[in-house]
Amino acid sequence: ALIDQPLVSIAADGHPVVLVSSSSGHVFGYGPNRRTQTFSGFPLAVGGSMQMTPLMHDDRLYAVSSSGEVRSWRFSNLSEGPWPALGGSSSDHNYIAIIGSGNPPASTELLVKSETYNWPNPIREGATRFRVLATEDGTVDIDVVDMAGGRVGQIASAAVRAGVPHEFGWDAALESGLYFARVVVRSLSGRQDSKLIKLAVIR
Repeated sequence: ALIDQPLVSIAADGHPVVLVSSSSGHVFGYGPNRRTQTFSGFPLAVGGSMQMTPLMHDDRLYAVSSSGEVRSWRFSNLSEGPWPALGGSSSDHNYIAIIGSGNPPASTELLVKSETYNWPNPIREGATRFRVLATEDGTVDIDVVDMAGGRVGQIASAAVRAGVPHEFGWDAALESGLYFARVVVRSLSGRQDSKLIKLAVIR
């Protein structure tokens, strides 16, 4: 069940805010000059232990306790940053893009990790799309599992072409909580590569 928490206000004065989760079930908020002191209102109690990284989306923070409760906090005075979550952006990029002249270096990986993700995430409307970019022709398999490891969805043996982004729709008829999608690409040459994506379902 989704538990909505009170509003959290952060007076960061235009500086970055770093949110850090702990296995004890708390989320701490630090600023550039706060090595030992957190912002007012922190730490946020998730309840019980917490093994999963919280997800920041727009002005809301979502966290899941080990008992499966999904908690949500809405932040005020918090502008969108270039690095809102583990993995980088809402597109799961693990870098900040820098636009410049010239062509980017050719990728040697089979599955381009920075261009392989799902959207929207969190999933609120019961459907999402997986975007996959491979550097060779082949097939992709996507298995979605719950936190206990049980399969709850699958996209099997879908064809992909080298250098062409492919999107696959999936009906996420799931309860609120965190899930994982394992994207596996197998090339015609016999190579294999994979990426694990964390999915949040909110109903």
